[in-house]
Order: sequence, then C-alpha cells, then structure tokens
Amino acid sequence: MNADRKRLLTLVLLAAVAMAQTPQGVLDTFRVAAEALSGRDVKRFLEQFDPEMKDFEVLRQNATLLVGAEGAASSIEVVRDEGDAQRRAMEIDWLLRVGTGASKRGILKVTVERRGRGWKITALEPVGFFGPN
Repeated sequence: MNADRKRLLTLVLLAAVAMAQTPQGVLDTFRVAAEALSGRDVKRFLEQFDPEMKDFEVLRQNATLLVGAEGAASSIEVVRDEGDAQRRAMEIDWLLRVGTGASKRGILKVTVERRGRGWKITALEPVGFFGPN
C-alpha cells in the first residue's frame, strides 16, 4: 500500500472514530429537526431547541417563513463534535433545499445539552441560516 493510500485510509478511519463518539440521541435530535423541516412541521422542529435559547423567537419566525408551503429538505453532516454525556459543542454542515428552488449550505456552531432523557439544542449560530433568504 503506497503512502498516499495509507494516509487516506487513516483519515477515513479517524473520521469514522470521530462520528462514533457522537451519542445517538444527539444525532436523533438533528434527524428529527431535519424531518420536521421537510414535513413543514415548525412546531416539531422547534421542539428540538431549548425555548430559552438566545434568539429562539428569531429562529421560530425564520423557520416558519422558510418552510412555507413547500418544506425544506436537509442534509446534515457532523464536522466537529466535542464534549461529554451531558453537553456537546459541535459544528454541523447543513445543506437546505427549499421546495424545488434554491439551496443553501452553512457550517453551524451548535451546543446540544442533555435535558432529562433527551437532548436539546441550546445554542445555534447563525440563527439566520434558517431564514427564508
């Protein structure tokens, strides 16, 4: 095996290990949020967030305008995930496709914290990502 191939295999394995560290409950939180946007269910989308989060009302308004009558399909990839069983600091590569129109992509800085038996998104930057533009 040549050196370049070994390096590529190492990078793939490191990425797999990093992804394996993300608790399933955290991944489920993002999955539910994405499915809710696709299904035009703003209420369910917002249930994944702590209502005490900074700019929660802006997020609510933006998500309502974003999904409109068409919904918004999402593709999400964890770029960075650090933390423990109670709190995770993450960067998420989020791709949104709104209806049959435009797409937008951004790296979102997110904090996710355990709340009871589940997880809630407690910080999100930039909140404007979910705006209609």
